Amino acid sequence: MNRRGFLAGVGGSCLTAMSGCFATDVGRTPQVLSLASVDCDPEPLSFEITLLDEKLTETDVPKLDITVTNLGKKPVGWTYGGGFGELPFPERVYSEDDNLVIGLEEHIQSQLLDTSRGCARLKHFSAANGFQKTSLEPAETITNRYAIVGIAGNYKGVCPEPGSYRMKHGFGDYGKWGFKVKLK
Repeated sequence: MNRRGFLAGVGGSCLTAMSGCFATDVGRTPQVLSLASVDCDPEPLSFEITLLDEKLTETDVPKLDITVTNLGKKPVGWTYGGGFGELPFPERVYSEDDNLVIGLEEHIQSQLLDTSRGCARLKHFSAANGFQKTSLEPAETITNRYAIVGIAGNYKGVCPEPGSYRMKHGFGDYGKWGFKVKLK
């Protein structure tokens, strides 16, 4: 057996195995969220996202405004699960991998865990039960403030892994719409 080759292989595999441990310590410095892409608008709806605060720290979460406008000539409406009506995006949507959740900012802020290190996060996200409907007349616009945060226990370490996360939701007969964020 080639002893040097064996030892080099073991050393390399240890570094590879430990690389995940190093990546989960990202929470010691702020992470930054950016918009990576936004889906095409399902007609007759027009969506707009404005990123207001991109930092994910021990106490702060990224915040954004989502606006939807009815560009059609007829009223539109869609139903979603939750407790608050007339929202441009539902009050709770998980990323496709369940590591992040977007929700109404005041609800996210009220449910943040008390963290001494790492990123602000939730144990789980509770939203009101029931079904609500958003209705828009022609040319009507609604906007609401949202926050994006990680769910503790759905990822390793004290912060979500850097990478891309996709959020999307259906809007009844008008199709699905969503966006992808990047966390660095």
